Amino acid sequence: MKAPEQKVSFRPPPGAVPEGTALGEDFDLVCTFRVEQGGQVCLTLMGDHKMPGTSEGAYKHEPKPSYTGEAQAMQQMSTASSGAGGYG
Repeated sequence: MKAPEQKVSFRPPPGAVPEGTALGEDFDLVCTFRVEQGGQVCLTLMGDHKMPGTSEGAYKHEPKPSYTGEAQAMQQMSTASSGAGGYG
């Protein structure tokens, strides 16, 4: 039996979504999670932006690099190559 799909939507901290990202557009961002009681997972950092309501103890490590520029370049390359008609 296939597990039901779950979708999580939330309002991100100000400045966490890369500038210029349009409605309906995907973006890549390195995030930090913490495993909590009962196996729940808590998003503590979105890029280098602290999530509201998370304890200060969640920030033991320096924020991870966002790699936003690299991810956008890869997406642009993928989009450009998808118009080539597949494998050549």
